[in-house]
Amino acid sequence: MIWSIALFVLLLFTLIVYTFGGGLVQEANPIPIIISALLLDFSDDEYKHFSTTKDYERYIAKAGDQGKIITELMKDNGWAFDEQLGSVYIFHKDGETAGVGTESYSEHYKIWDVPKEVFN
Repeated sequence: MIWSIALFVLLLFTLIVYTFGGGLVQEANPIPIIISALLLDFSDDEYKHFSTTKDYERYIAKAGDQGKIITELMKDNGWAFDEQLGSVYIFHKDGETAGVGTESYSEHYKIWDVPKEVFN
């Protein structure tokens, strides 16, 4: 019995390391990101919120067409797409400009930093 539990834990650990790789040490506390990524995998959602900082709402999404999903999120909040500058998507609304930063968390996931003023 104890061997099967140990084997299960080892397999789970191997799966997590394989899926997230270097992303495990990329953030100070990877647990909320891993939980959100697992919830994302078992849902039909395109992205999941996992953290709030002083200036940003942070989301995780599966790697792929980030531009389309981010543009839809911003459009739903009244923002219009301007351009993409590297890993940042630029939007405008009522004379204001906001940039949504993206970064790779692993080859399977991207993290977005959405400014809080987007939701005001």
